[in-house]
Amino acid sequence: MEEVSIHSQMSHKNVVKLIGYCIGESTLTLVTEYISKGSLDDILHHSSICIPLDIRLGIAIGCAEALNYMHSMHLWSENLVCHGHIKPANILLDGNFTAKVSDFGLSRLLSAGITQYSMSVTGSIDYMDPVYFHEGCLTSKSDVYSFGIVLLELIARKRVRQGDINLIATFSEAFASGNGLRELLDVEIANESSMKILKEVVKLAIECLTLDRHKRPQMNNVAKRLGMLKKALKGRHENTHDMVHSFSFFRRSARYPRILSEISSNARIFTKDEVNEVTDNFRNLLGGGSLLDILSSQEDLPLDLRMKIAIKTAEALEYLHSSATGSIGHGGVAASSILLDDNFMPKLTDFSRACKLIKKSEITVCSSVIISTFLLEKALNNDPSHYGSVLMNLESDVYKFGGILFALISREKNIDHTDLIVKFTRVYEADNTGRAMFDKDITAEEDITVLEEIGKLALRCTILNVDDMPKRPTMKEAVEQLRMLRRSWKEHVADSAPQETEIEAAAAEPRLPNVMRHLFGYRQITTGDPVYI
Repeated sequence: MEEVSIHSQMSHKNVVKLIGYCIGESTLTLVTEYISKGSLDDILHHSSICIPLDIRLGIAIGCAEALNYMHSMHLWSENLVCHGHIKPANILLDGNFTAKVSDFGLSRLLSAGITQYSMSVTGSIDYMDPVYFHEGCLTSKSDVYSFGIVLLELIARKRVRQGDINLIATFSEAFASGNGLRELLDVEIANESSMKILKEVVKLAIECLTLDRHKRPQMNNVAKRLGMLKKALKGRHENTHDMVHSFSFFRRSARYPRILSEISSNARIFTKDEVNEVTDNFRNLLGGGSLLDILSSQEDLPLDLRMKIAIKTAEALEYLHSSATGSIGHGGVAASSILLDDNFMPKLTDFSRACKLIKKSEITVCSSVIISTFLLEKALNNDPSHYGSVLMNLESDVYKFGGILFALISREKNIDHTDLIVKFTRVYEADNTGRAMFDKDITAEEDITVLEEIGKLALRCTILNVDDMPKRPTMKEAVEQLRMLRRSWKEHVADSAPQETEIEAAAAEPRLPNVMRHLFGYRQITTGDPVYI
């Protein structure tokens, strides 16, 4: 009952709450609060969810504060708690990405901080303190070591061991030499403006991972330093201007007095002086600029990041085309109208040619056609000469999105999307493959299949033959296929790496199963958990 005894003492916002338990003839069932997003391991390694740096720091802080709470319990009780099994699979995330430490199956009560020695060493070797593994010496600093590995996985979005690659060794070497650190970080967060903060995170992780446990920091110090880094990150974003929100500004010709009456009251009208002040006289403040800027630069753009940009852009267009907005056609989808923030999250801008679907009984408009209010008025006023020019098919956005896909997988410079579409179409017609057009930076052999599938999707988006138009996907269908392609590609990459190594030494006494989902003498386990019979 040691697991229940320890877990029942926990009362902290970053620890999974134990609600109750049930003892069977040979089993123990623990009932805990429901944590909606699953484990950090699932989010990092089995999903394509975008996790900004501030969220990752928040997760790290939550876990650090939970461990600090456990390591400080001797201040108001007889013992402190050493968790003994810290790893991403045992850090659960709720709907707000708040970290909740779980699984107290290997936890120990240490009297007044006294070191405990054990002849039975059990746990996941990839996350285990080497001192504990070799000497059986368990202290609160063993949790600090394991937490250092969690920090590295958070910022690299890679497992601590993948094939011959060991994150601890590679990060230590890169940090010591001052070279190659950025290449080890997850591309979603490794931008120039965040590197100073990320280097501090790496420095902290390496301190946690030192083999001399006496030199490892206390968890209260770790939590405090992470909190300062998150505050610095937040300050960096807020200091760009004093406004609560970020804005994009586009200079247009001032010919909209009639349209102003149609704009939602939620949209504030700024004076020119206010705009000049907020933008520092129209300086570009948004992250990395436009997708066109990035594609034309020498910046490293891995395949995973390109797929993320494609999916998020497609999701934005899917939203515009949905009934939630009344079906809006963007009309100007291009690499120059897709801006990227510091985390390379695409933001669709430039709605100067956007139109909203309007159904009027006086004219027949099919569900896939949108029409501008201004020109519709002329059409309804019996001006048939304008009727042909007012219709814009929602599928034109799909066509232009196909050009975006081609640009992402080819990175062709100094060529407009129309020419790029023609070029790709001819290559596929001649060779039945787009390999000759793919950017050489992303043509590793294991990536060719997904590149071909993206190319074929782009071809369907850019179909012009009237008879084949039904084959052109909607943006919803494009989103679904891109998500599926990214998921299967990432699974293929993950499957090519060996799974986490496990170690289990015979227990000196019968062990209770770990927390969560115990049922009929067995439990659902994640890769890396030892199994007790």
